[in-house]
Amino acid sequence: MGHSISGVIAPKDTLAGLSGTFGTLRYAELEQGFAFLPLDDSDLGGIIDFDLADSIGRFGYLTPALLALLEKASTTGGLAYVETEYFGGMGNQGAAAFLDGSVALEPEVGIGSINKALAVLGAKMTSGSFDLFDAIGLDRYRSNRRAQLMANK
Repeated sequence: MGHSISGVIAPKDTLAGLSGTFGTLRYAELEQGFAFLPLDDSDLGGIIDFDLADSIGRFGYLTPALLALLEKASTTGGLAYVETEYFGGMGNQGAAAFLDGSVALEPEVGIGSINKALAVLGAKMTSGSFDLFDAIGLDRYRSNRRAQLMANK
């Protein structure tokens, strides 16, 4: 089974307050008061000047323009940008975290990068959880499409 997501994780109230920044996009609720805003090339094209050729390092969708937008948006609350691409246990993940208008965790690709970003946002381990990714319930959303289907109305 695969896991392929890209988007922003933040406290639900932070994402709700950024509706002007991200247009009419909807987010899926997670545990610990967090939410996930799925973003891909079709979403990003309506928000920023977006070109996949500008992607940073091994990220699929994180571009300098998106990085700048997330830095600015983080003045209202902490944000993490995350990507996963797994199939049959093989693949990778990447993340970056933003606080107070600046990058708090530089964009990083590799195992554990999402957990580092979630720690910056204050996510906590819970009883029975494998890691922070699991503790906030991000494992429930194996694709952006699934998250969009479960998103707030």
